[in-house]
Amino acid sequence: MKFRAFTLLELMVGIIISGFVIGTAYGVLMFSNQHFNKARSIKTAMLSHYEFTAILYGDLETASKIFKESDNRIRLETNSKEISYQFDPDKTLRTRSGFTDTFYIELDHIRLETLRQSPLINDLELTSEKETYSFFKTYGAIAAIEEDYGY
Repeated sequence: MKFRAFTLLELMVGIIISGFVIGTAYGVLMFSNQHFNKARSIKTAMLSHYEFTAILYGDLETASKIFKESDNRIRLETNSKEISYQFDPDKTLRTRSGFTDTFYIELDHIRLETLRQSPLINDLELTSEKETYSFFKTYGAIAAIEEDYGY
């Protein structure tokens, strides 16, 4: 009885072809993985940016008064709570009711303009490499009277 088998040369050719196929598949997998990770980091940065702007503008709109505490720190008074923002070059910290949110938004320049000699902020501008965030707060006559008479 004769056994039919592969020769050593046929086995070596099969191993080499399998190695090329596996190597190519691995290269495609690594290339796809790099692009997926890059797209995920861009998506995360965009979501962080949109979340930061939505929360900041929402807080500034609902605030009855915005106070300048230092060159990089503001305090917002609303009817029910106080919110403070600390703007650092590499991150922004938002503190409300003892909880702190951190936004990793890199800011190059922070400009806070106040009303007359008071600590009330009426113009806030945050500048990053890619974006400028601007907010202008108009205070009504009641806030001006309260500020003049110290209420």
